[in-house]
Amino acid sequence: MNTRKVGELMSEKLRRDCDPNQFKFEHTGELNPLGGIVGQERALIAIDFGVKMKNNGYNIYVLGPGGAGRTSTVKELIDKQARKMPTPDDWCYVFNFNNPDEPNAISLPAGKGKVLKRKMEKFIRELRVAIPNALNSEDYQQEKNKIVQNFQKMQNDALLEQDKKAREAGFALQKGPMGFLLVPTRDGKPMTPEQYEELSEKERAELDEVGQGLREDLDKTIREIRKKEQTIKADVGKLERETVKFAIGYHISDLREEFKDYDEVINYFDQAKTDLLDNLDDFKQTSEGDEKEGVLILNPASETDSFERFLVNVIVDNSRTKGAPVIVETNPTYNNLIGRIDKESRMGALFTDFTMVKAGSLHKANGGFIIIEAEHIFRTPFAYEAVKRTLKNQSIRITDLSEEYSYVSTKTLEPEPIPLSTKVILIGSNQIYYALYNLDSEFRELFKVKADFNVEMKRTKKNEMQYAHFIRNRCQQEKLLHFNKDAVARVVEYGSELVDDQDKLSTRFADICDIVREANYWAVEREHKLVQSDDVQRAIDARKYRSNRTEELIQELIHEGTIFIDVSGEKVGQVNGLAIYSNGDYSFGKPSRISVRTFLGKNGVVAIDREVKMSGRIHDKGVLILSGYLNGKFGATRQVSISATITFEQNYEGIDGDSASSTELYGILSSLSNFPIKQGLAVTGSVNQWGEIQPIGGVNVKIEGFFDICKKRGLTGEQGVLIPKSNVKNLMLKHEVLEAVKEGKFHIYPVSTIDEGIELLTGVPAGRLRKNGEYPKGTVNWAVDQRMREMAELLRDSESGKDTRNNSTKKGNNKTA
Repeated sequence: MNTRKVGELMSEKLRRDCDPNQFKFEHTGELNPLGGIVGQERALIAIDFGVKMKNNGYNIYVLGPGGAGRTSTVKELIDKQARKMPTPDDWCYVFNFNNPDEPNAISLPAGKGKVLKRKMEKFIRELRVAIPNALNSEDYQQEKNKIVQNFQKMQNDALLEQDKKAREAGFALQKGPMGFLLVPTRDGKPMTPEQYEELSEKERAELDEVGQGLREDLDKTIREIRKKEQTIKADVGKLERETVKFAIGYHISDLREEFKDYDEVINYFDQAKTDLLDNLDDFKQTSEGDEKEGVLILNPASETDSFERFLVNVIVDNSRTKGAPVIVETNPTYNNLIGRIDKESRMGALFTDFTMVKAGSLHKANGGFIIIEAEHIFRTPFAYEAVKRTLKNQSIRITDLSEEYSYVSTKTLEPEPIPLSTKVILIGSNQIYYALYNLDSEFRELFKVKADFNVEMKRTKKNEMQYAHFIRNRCQQEKLLHFNKDAVARVVEYGSELVDDQDKLSTRFADICDIVREANYWAVEREHKLVQSDDVQRAIDARKYRSNRTEELIQELIHEGTIFIDVSGEKVGQVNGLAIYSNGDYSFGKPSRISVRTFLGKNGVVAIDREVKMSGRIHDKGVLILSGYLNGKFGATRQVSISATITFEQNYEGIDGDSASSTELYGILSSLSNFPIKQGLAVTGSVNQWGEIQPIGGVNVKIEGFFDICKKRGLTGEQGVLIPKSNVKNLMLKHEVLEAVKEGKFHIYPVSTIDEGIELLTGVPAGRLRKNGEYPKGTVNWAVDQRMREMAELLRDSESGKDTRNNSTKKGNNKTA
């Protein structure tokens, strides 16, 4: 076993295990159900505030990464609040008797809309019977016949009187296709044209004069008959109206009594009654079931049953709603949110009416809450703008989208807007929230409440117990095997592994749920009665195995030497850096050889990957920081004149991030000092201009990635990883690494400065700057300083034209790099 070096981490620091004995239960079946939401206190306070705040504009945007339980948490919280709220009204559309293209909206208490609909359907059925029965009744027919007979008698008497006058004057009254005619007679018979021509001119003039007088008298009589006929029709119509009015009177009375407390409905009944009585011919025709065989109907609307105008279209029925509605809209298209106006084809033409108006989810959520995924709403054209418009106007106007954005105008319905009182909850990512907040001023006015979901929480005894209760709930809800306390402890550790932090637990409960389900699967496969710790570990390992084919392929390429990585020996200007590769659902650590060459020049530090545009901005910033460090440390009294090239060897993809900046700096120092770097060590950590090592992400997968390579090549006891000291709390390494560290086969070194790191990598003291402005002879910093002085002198000589070919004597350990 190798001697442990100063500063090396003990195995106990590399992971925080969960002691199952802290739990006072044997398995989760003994626990009570979990009350409340785990680990989201800030978000819960914001949601509670937004839900209870009644002022306009206090809609809620729930932000945070997926898997943090945003939707389920919000739904649970809002359901709880909604149950305490009053149930909102039903909403109906009815026929507008004054303007049929603009259906009227009526609100009724929950459940009353359905009652009104049934009552009106019953009313229509009764009218279909009552109207023909009333008009076919004996009393009505007698009264009608009496009116008609009186008219006919008056007409006959008037025409007989005219006929008598005509005969006395030598004329006959005849009825022709064009009306009544006065024909002169001879011997009681109508005169022929020939007989009329045989008359003298005087006789014809006298005859015409008499005929003219008779015609005027006849016309006057016919006008009086027609006038009387109109009066008779009005009398029959009045009789008809009164008869029907009486016949439907008690039906209307029943409806009015049922809805006497609702003025809108009473007004609708009055208008319906008036419309029916004013248009009795339409309803008589429908009631009598007139046949239309052989008639070509060109107007599709003429096929509509006249009684349909008395139907009620209940678009929102809250009869079964307890408290306020909570709607989760999973497909927030324009029509699904705002509603639509359906059409049907009749005789090749499209037809619609108020009964084809359909509610959107905003209608259904009126008086309550609607939950929408922000990402989904932005995938659908016009949906987000429609939601904003309804919130600003506090009303829902159903419009045909094709009409709204079409250059061609066609006739359609314009239903009366419905007042909106809905709390909208958008759930989305941080990126969407801040983009909307910065670019959309209306968003800031309409979504004033931000509920920020965290992906982690403190790892306390209380929260570890909350994990146990959460597992219990999941097992109960999904009929899974319960977990023993060892299995619970392993899930707790997995929660820390997900966030790479010994003092935190993940609140991505979607991931926790998945591992609970998969552990149950393996427990069932093994015929366990309870889920055990090794079942959880098997689930974790199986999940990794399903996703790590690329990782294994890269490790195989490294092991066989296709990708160059040394894990033993020493080399100048060559360091093992650690990078993270991600293929979406899985991330892993990959060692990368970083090589550095230094030479005369004034180009400073040049990253080859940057020059060929294979690096990102953060990486480029890290490279520029290296120049700041070198100039600040070694250029206090003179200009630093060097050229250095850095590259990630065998890198054919883009790179980004600054976690390799310290690694690159170690390579520069090695190349300048000519002190070789131990290849059994790998490095991660970013650096600032003062040489302080800064924390990085993915420390566990980086260490494990290098450990797996060393294990394949054979652990020698000289291998290990340098990490930022500030990342020690993030260590949740697998037990295999812990065992190797415990046995002295592998090492983890936390460093806080470049000087600490270079000493470990080279085995040579870094050297601290003395008061005289020089470093101790034989140290790394002294060698670097000496080499920089020499390079500056050579550069000056070269620029002045002096021959520098024989000036190759080096001082101390500094040799040509």
